[in-house]
Amino acid sequence: MEYPKELTKNRLNKEGLLLGDLFNDMLLIKEYKITEDIFMTDKGKFYFTILSQLMKKEIFTPTNTDIQLVLNDTLLETYNEYGGFERIKKLMKASSKDNFDAHFDAIMKNNLLLTFVDDGIDLTSTIEIKNKKGKSIEKTYLEIFEAMNCEQVLSFMQTRISDSIQLPSNNGAIEDDGMIGDDFINSLTEGTELGVPIDSIRFGNENVKFMPTINKEILGLRRGFVTGIGALVNQGKSTLMTEIAMSLAGAGEKVLYITNEMKINDVKLNFIAYTLANVLGQSNITKKKLKSGALTPDELEKVKIAKDVYNENLGNNIFLISINDSNLEQVKSFTRKYALSKGITCLLYDTFKADYATGDEDYKDLIIGSRLIDKLCREFNLVGVIALQISQSFSGNLILDISMLAGSKQVNEVLDSLILFRNLFYEELDNDHKYFCEPYTWIKDESTHELVKKSVNIDKKGTYRIFFIVKTRDGNTFNDSNTAYLYSFQGKNASVKEICRCTPKRGTITQNYYSK
Repeated sequence: MEYPKELTKNRLNKEGLLLGDLFNDMLLIKEYKITEDIFMTDKGKFYFTILSQLMKKEIFTPTNTDIQLVLNDTLLETYNEYGGFERIKKLMKASSKDNFDAHFDAIMKNNLLLTFVDDGIDLTSTIEIKNKKGKSIEKTYLEIFEAMNCEQVLSFMQTRISDSIQLPSNNGAIEDDGMIGDDFINSLTEGTELGVPIDSIRFGNENVKFMPTINKEILGLRRGFVTGIGALVNQGKSTLMTEIAMSLAGAGEKVLYITNEMKINDVKLNFIAYTLANVLGQSNITKKKLKSGALTPDELEKVKIAKDVYNENLGNNIFLISINDSNLEQVKSFTRKYALSKGITCLLYDTFKADYATGDEDYKDLIIGSRLIDKLCREFNLVGVIALQISQSFSGNLILDISMLAGSKQVNEVLDSLILFRNLFYEELDNDHKYFCEPYTWIKDESTHELVKKSVNIDKKGTYRIFFIVKTRDGNTFNDSNTAYLYSFQGKNASVKEICRCTPKRGTITQNYYSK
């Protein structure tokens, strides 16, 4: 097939610019699902082969040594003939990933026009069109397309010729005729509408209860959506996030946990302490004891067993990244990298921060950040969980709600579910106090087979948290049911466990009244 010279002119240069972008950022290949067949020249196909060989070895920053190791003798000979690594460095220097969209569009548009020629359309023929003033003018297809991008060319030809050329969509929109079919009903019976469960933490056949009732209410954590976990400072958000990471990993998910709250070793310490206490029954080997190094030979052996249990069941499914501050560009970059190279299915980010006293910019950062996480989760179909910080001005409030988050309205818009929690005050366990929270559980009456409420006695020497479901798509929120959930909290063992339901009262308890 002979193509118009306008379509073949500078084709090698266009491919060189795109290849330079790809060598600068090889993850673009996975993100845009780029394959060899978009290249037309022999050199273009060859250099893309190099990129493909490197990615098979999970090499994403090419060096001359890496390239020589992945190429066979025949390809290596061609590589040297084309100028070796110096040629690739020139391609990289001439390109910039900031211009990738334009370079990629230029190739895709060129390929599209070549396809039109293959289909028998004479792009050099003149057609009559109307300009902005409504005057008819004659131009060739090539002249009309010169200032258009690929999508505009498609749109023009779709309107001009037929509906046979489908306009690609990048916004995730889905059209439906509105009829409910058997396939939809069958999908419900298979539980496809459920999210990833966080009811327990699974170590092989060992299941440790985690958040069974809350999980049942929110129907798990949905892919492509974000769940918020919020609390005041120093109330256990990071401990809870490590358990959520373990729960998701135990369910077979691949989890990226990014934290600006803890160092990597602190996160690992939580994993070890939890495994010791909840799988091996060694709650006496606390985080403090692990840090001190004052372990007996028997205790050290138990720690090594806990390490093996964790690694065998969860370790391969959790990736950890610690950053110095709330750097959203880093979050975006790492998420994209691990989604494309490691196949992560969940993103956990700890912590978004904003303070009412510091002005509007913090609100804006929080809103922009939550929307960024939402976009990443939708783009890569990830389960998203973000830790949020409640303003200290609400310390002592017994009922938690969305208004306690900075930028609450805008943040709420992107959240699929929102769970807030706080310390349990001593007064809330006093049967005679007006703020008694009435711990209870539901049991089945043996004679009537109906569920009846049964009071639960709580050990007043323990440490507890109260959880509120503030937003969920299908279950009951606190505003619907007036029901919250009581959890034991063992910071020394990095353990949070559900105990029962409760009914907290509306009011405020100041720190002056808090005692234990």
